[in-house]
Amino acid sequence: MIFTWWAFAILGLPLLIAYIQLGKRWKNISFMSWATTLGIISGIAQIIGLLRWVFVVPVLAHTFVNGDEATQKATVVAFQVVHQFGGVLLGEHIGQLFTIAWTVLVSIALLHLNLMPKWISYFGMGASVIYLFAQAELFATVIPAFPVWGLAGFIGSTLWLVWLIVVGVYLMRNKEAKTELQSAN
Repeated sequence: MIFTWWAFAILGLPLLIAYIQLGKRWKNISFMSWATTLGIISGIAQIIGLLRWVFVVPVLAHTFVNGDEATQKATVVAFQVVHQFGGVLLGEHIGQLFTIAWTVLVSIALLHLNLMPKWISYFGMGASVIYLFAQAELFATVIPAFPVWGLAGFIGSTLWLVWLIVVGVYLMRNKEAKTELQSAN
């Protein structure tokens, strides 16, 4: 499991490269440097959040299994703190919130650049709104009565991934988009 979580975390690195490349290529849009910064922070936060399963949780599990009752109780509390901080705060809240902001800004940039059909931008914005509703689950970890739409995370992240693939494929296949990307370098 350690290497599975490590691979899952490291697979986020190409997305950081994509954030940087789009920021460089669309630098003529005033807010793209801000969008790039948000994208990079989101990726790093999510990678750090995932890496807790690689470098922290196994140590806690070992301590729990080999400890006495008091150590086990302390380990449970330590896990809760690490999970709330590394997972909920960094990986999910900051990571997802900044991903949502990046998506909205890139969708707006795509409207300005007129590189692809407008529905793609609106699809990205709509996916972002649904994905934003998933943040309620995070608040519910500290405010138990906070209203939650249980499917928001699954639907929002799936739609975001579909949008990301559509944008990527469209940019790779569309001649006008390729020309725009190449001329920006």
